[in-house]
Amino acid sequence: MVATVEYVWFIESLSDLTNEYISRELQAENAEREVLCNDGKKRDMWRCKYKFISRLKRERLDQALEYNVFVRTGEKGQARPATFIVSKTNKRRRAERITRKFRELAL
Repeated sequence: MVATVEYVWFIESLSDLTNEYISRELQAENAEREVLCNDGKKRDMWRCKYKFISRLKRERLDQALEYNVFVRTGEKGQARPATFIVSKTNKRRRAERITRKFRELAL
């Protein structure tokens, strides 16, 4: 019998705008304080399903959302960055859109 691996997904908000957006989308009990990460730091993050992360990834460029994604294997253990979520191309596009939004606001 093969044991299935359960992953627990987290989002670390990097801006007030992102935190506000996530708090409207997820329930308050999904907010977790001081989640231990593999770099030894404890972070305040939002626990969510991968489906929510996929949706955020699609909306990130339009909403100018800034966040990091972490994953943990099982209920116990340390969370690690899920670096495969954000590509360099997406980072560049996000930066370009944020710059455009700031320019529009300045007009």
